[in-house]
Amino acid sequence: TQTGETTATIIRVDSEVETDTDGFETRYYYPVIEYTVDNQKYETRLPNSGTSNSTEYKAGESVAIQYNPNKPDEISEKGNKAISAKLIRIKAIRKAIKTYKITTVVAFSHYNAMYAIIASRGLKVKVIGSERNDPAQLDNRKVLNWLRISLYRKLDALVCQTIDAKAYFPEAIQKRSVVILNPITDSLPDPYQG
Repeated sequence: TQTGETTATIIRVDSEVETDTDGFETRYYYPVIEYTVDNQKYETRLPNSGTSNSTEYKAGESVAIQYNPNKPDEISEKGNKAISAKLIRIKAIRKAIKTYKITTVVAFSHYNAMYAIIASRGLKVKVIGSERNDPAQLDNRKVLNWLRISLYRKLDALVCQTIDAKAYFPEAIQKRSVVILNPITDSLPDPYQG
């Protein structure tokens, strides 16, 4: 299949809040790009780019993309800036573990747990993951979900917030999992409106 290549510009970063079945919210950021093919401008979200890291993409940055010459609105990112950013994070975590002689890493969120597992390979360090949302949210992201489950098998322990979240994972992971509920009191302030 033939592809064209061009450079797009991130014109803004949209954000959306996704709520899991337990009512927990996570904000995701999506870069919106603009590019020109055959003197026609296109504006769209960069595919497969949603991230919970608000600083991963910035308005004004350039992004190399590939497009289908027959349908220029069908695009993909050339190379993958997101993969490079993840590798830099993993390297930074590994460096911190070694520099500060860390013996236990507690990682909140599936991404951070996966980074910590990879970063700690071959080191004498325990990794505890904390699944903060409904793990079934990744069911529609097959490769990411497969990778998460594969890496979670290497966790020393997994903390889940609900029994259902723990039950989502294969038995081998459940055996090293514990449920710790979020503390809820009657004295919580009203939700922020604005």
